[in-house]
Amino acid sequence: MIVLEKTVCADCFEEMAAMPDNSVYCTITDFPYGDCSGYNEGGLRKINRDAADKDADGSEFDYIRATKELCRISKGSVFIFCGQIQASDILRTMRECGMNMTRIVVWEKPNVSPMNGQYGFLSTIEVAVFGRKSGAYWGGHCEHCVLVHKTEPLDWHPTAKPIPLLKKLVALMCPEGETVFDCCAGSFGTAVAAHEMGRGYYCIEKNPEFYEKALDYYKERLGQQLLF
Repeated sequence: MIVLEKTVCADCFEEMAAMPDNSVYCTITDFPYGDCSGYNEGGLRKINRDAADKDADGSEFDYIRATKELCRISKGSVFIFCGQIQASDILRTMRECGMNMTRIVVWEKPNVSPMNGQYGFLSTIEVAVFGRKSGAYWGGHCEHCVLVHKTEPLDWHPTAKPIPLLKKLVALMCPEGETVFDCCAGSFGTAVAAHEMGRGYYCIEKNPEFYEKALDYYKERLGQQLLF
């Protein structure tokens, strides 16, 4: 098992291909979802829907392949934030890979803007898929599959997940002395959450601009140097 604090600016598929089976304890990640260009005046995220499921360089992100790799290298559980259209494919793939339990999980955001609320339902949720291998650690009891946490937007990364939400997931899925893996690390929120919870982390981010800004964010929040 890998227990460390490590970040890499690289293609996640190349990195994962070199990782042995069951080499990290669990995974918490957020698959790419198109060209996200920040927020509009009402605080709603702007997304180019035509570019959904694209990687940082504009290429197609093979989320099925990524899911299979994450199931292979994770000893315990895998938690993937994803687009709603991706969710059923990821759920099916996890089951095919032998996950003993699978669930659709919803992140509910109580602080979204009311803009356009007069026209229909507000966009107040994001979905994720959870898969757990037989015998994997679980740090909770009767946890609901709707997680309510306020958003914590960053002005340089449009899809950053709130640290309290990530810390909750770390506590549920990763025992002390083990490592959380994130193949699409973005703002390094997983690294921050894992470190603050006393767990190891191994984070990969392909986009050099996000990677450098994420390093600065990590250092500013925790006031220390990363270990490589």
